Amino acid sequence: MSANQEIPIELTSRHESVTERMRSYVTEKAQKLQRFHNRISRIHVVVDGVHREPNVEMIVHVDSGATLVAKEHQEHFKSAVDLLLEKMERQLKKDNEKRKHHKGGDAASDDQDGVGTRDANDRDEAEETYDDAVRNDLSR
Repeated sequence: MSANQEIPIELTSRHESVTERMRSYVTEKAQKLQRFHNRISRIHVVVDGVHREPNVEMIVHVDSGATLVAKEHQEHFKSAVDLLLEKMERQLKKDNEKRKHHKGGDAASDDQDGVGTRDANDRDEAEETYDDAVRNDLSR
């Protein structure tokens, strides 16, 4: 899904109705989640107790098959939505990083500054290579 395409967002309320102003607030904020993960297929937001200490739950479906869920309970609707979005941003960043580094080998070899990479001279003395093991076995 490209960055300029809108994500389908469904807002459901339990026991009470959601105002159009609340719906537009959630939609506007949730669309910004595209910045953190480019493969979001749809978002479902469930609100319980809209006007008094709402419980807000967000379910984000990603093209890779992952389903990310975050919940928040606050005194006010907007603060609950804002904190919920922060939680979801962290989850989306983590999922995106996991997907990026899934293939491509060792994460240490991906370092740009060379930190974390090791060569044959940096090996611990306790570490034994395959060649060393074969030589030791043959010399016995």
